[in-house]
Order: sequence, then C-alpha cells, then structure tokens
Amino acid sequence: MAWLFSLSAECGTQTQSELFLAYFQKLSWTLGDGKKITTVPELMEDCDGNWWCMVVPVGMDENLVKGDENTRQIREIGKLIYGSLQNAPDFRYALLGVEVDVFRTFSELLEDTIITDQPSSFEGLVLAESIWEMINRPAGFQIFKPGYVWIPYSSCIG
Repeated sequence: MAWLFSLSAECGTQTQSELFLAYFQKLSWTLGDGKKITTVPELMEDCDGNWWCMVVPVGMDENLVKGDENTRQIREIGKLIYGSLQNAPDFRYALLGVEVDVFRTFSELLEDTIITDQPSSFEGLVLAESIWEMINRPAGFQIFKPGYVWIPYSSCIG
C-alpha cells in the first residue's frame, strides 16, 4: 500500500489560498542525491467553506511513500518544505505528513481536545498565533516564525 506525502495548509479564503498556491508553484529544490523536487499545489474548499492548498512534492518515487526506503528523502524534503513555509504567504494552520489533506476543518480544529490535551499527536502542526490563542494556548508549541507557532517535527530538526 502506498501513501501520499504532502503539506496541507488551511488559508481561510480562496484569495489567500491562491496566493499560497502561487508561492509554492514557483519552488523547486535539488536534494543531496541530485534528485530534482518540484511541487504541485492544488486548491480545495472544505465542508465549512474554508479554502485549503495542498502541496505535493514531486520527484520522489512518484511521491508514493511505501516504507523506510524513503525516510531519508522524506526528512530532507520535509526540512525544505518547512523552511519554505516560513516565507509563505499567510495561512491559518498547516501540517506536513502522510495523508494529511484537510486533516481538520476549522470548526473541528477548534473543538479537537487532542490538540490541547496531547499536542505531540500533531507533530509538525503550524498554527497562526491567533488560532493558538483561540484554543487556549496549549503547551508544547514553539515559535515557528513571527505570528506562528508549531509542534516541532522531529525528523525535520537537526
């Protein structure tokens, strides 16, 4: 069985999602092994009427995650995507991982007690500080960039 590795960012409005998409459409990287990675961003609207941009890195085994053989490559791509996210247009929250498309609608995020009770379950989650405040500033988050906090993604650190 194969899984899709991607970044999903909830941007709120369609306009903001389009800005986010345009930013990621321009990016590409060359990995340490010489592979060229580009991104294929895609917009979608969730059942709450909020807009998302899903960013799929292309160039790694057709982006199908099958097992440990991709771990080093995924770690390298993860660092690059989180680094790029630090310069991305505004978004409300985002998560990089396997099968994370529309992982929580905004209303679900506000109601999800797992985020507040066990934030480590959402390793890699980046929140706008305003959203973090709305969910009562749960512990475990660190500064990601001005105006954003996150639960560090351990395989993207170091």
